[in-house]
Amino acid sequence: MRKRFSAVLLCICLAAFQLTGCGNDIDSNSDSSKAEQTTTTSESALEASGSLATSESTEQTTTTTSETTTTTTTTSETTTTTTTTTTTASETTTTTTAQQAATTSAAATKATAAQTTAAAKTTTKPAATQSANVTTKAPAASSSNVKFYQNKLVVVGDSIAYGFCAYGYIPYEHNIAKGSMAMRNYTDTSLFTFNPTGTYMSCMNAISAVKPQILYVSMGMNDVNITNAQTYANNYVGFLKKVRANVPNCIIVAANITPVAQWSKFTSINNIRNCNAAMNNAVKALNDPNIILFDAYSVVSAGGLYAPSGYISDTQGVHLNGHVYQKLLDRLAVVLDQYGVKQRLS
Repeated sequence: MRKRFSAVLLCICLAAFQLTGCGNDIDSNSDSSKAEQTTTTSESALEASGSLATSESTEQTTTTTSETTTTTTTTSETTTTTTTTTTTASETTTTTTAQQAATTSAAATKATAAQTTAAAKTTTKPAATQSANVTTKAPAASSSNVKFYQNKLVVVGDSIAYGFCAYGYIPYEHNIAKGSMAMRNYTDTSLFTFNPTGTYMSCMNAISAVKPQILYVSMGMNDVNITNAQTYANNYVGFLKKVRANVPNCIIVAANITPVAQWSKFTSINNIRNCNAAMNNAVKALNDPNIILFDAYSVVSAGGLYAPSGYISDTQGVHLNGHVYQKLLDRLAVVLDQYGVKQRLS
């Protein structure tokens, strides 16, 4: 019994050992199988319910959406680029328009400048031909302003000019004239003279000291036999320029050389006339509106070529009688009226 029992027990133990040794593998395989089965079941369930397809579709949709978004971004960048290009084009257009406007403005400015220059030339040209001796009024036969001008007149020149003071037509204080003075030598110290300041000085310094409103210039008889006509004219203009520099607002009467008597041996009448012609042209060229040419020659010649004998006071046939200075003053007043001198001095 014991042997049978032992054998039976041994069989039972052996059977139990075999069952116990294979159990782990089975459990493992069983779990895997269960997992696989579960997965299969899950997948089957998902496939059956459509959830797996939805999930994949969702992922694909998400991806597509993302790609679409990317595409949209790209489109946005393209749009931005286009806008930038448009802006650039706009700027280019603006620049081009500005350049065209600037070009047009520059052209217009040049055209305007050209027109202004042409207009200025057109305006200036007649003005240049309008010299100081062009009258502004028709000459009158006489003037009521003789005394007005006579009281303001200062005379500079030679011995013929000194006659205004010698015969009482102007006061001594208005005389800056002396015998032997000429356009060629008025700066010589030997010709210095007294003037209203009581100081011994040259004629130019005396003019500066007196500051005349109207200065009557008359010298040349002491030049005609020594200098030629052009030199005389140049000296005359040089004298006028110095006067203008010293008394800028002075009205200067540039008188020419008076004629001699027909019988005079002092000089040729042609010498006088040639010097007068040259001086006349030179003074006109100055184009100074405050320098007025005065034809004393025509007054003293009484419209002829020589001075009438009744106008001459000496044996040389050069110096003038007293009444001739009144004729000079009367005619001078008419000329000054033509230039509106009284209105300018009042």
